[in-house]
Amino acid sequence: MAFDWMTVSRRPDRAGAFQEQFERSIRERALLLFNLGYGADAASDRITSALKWEFDSAVWPKTAPGFVVNVRPLVDAVFSRQGRRHRQAP
Repeated sequence: MAFDWMTVSRRPDRAGAFQEQFERSIRERALLLFNLGYGADAASDRITSALKWEFDSAVWPKTAPGFVVNVRPLVDAVFSRQGRRHRQAP
């Protein structure tokens, strides 16, 4: 006997929601570390380490998910944007 709730239905318009969620999380962590005085290299390393801890080898035994590869460009984007804001301040 099949139940309606046993069938998973995914909305095609939200296919990238998982990726977007982690990119937003990485940007928020980068902003927090920027405000705490971390450099871009240290922030990138710390965020990557945190993601590896959250998703240990049981989740990805051989290859890392795509959002882990994108950590450095996302951190650099946040740091460059925040750096411009701080330079413009009197």
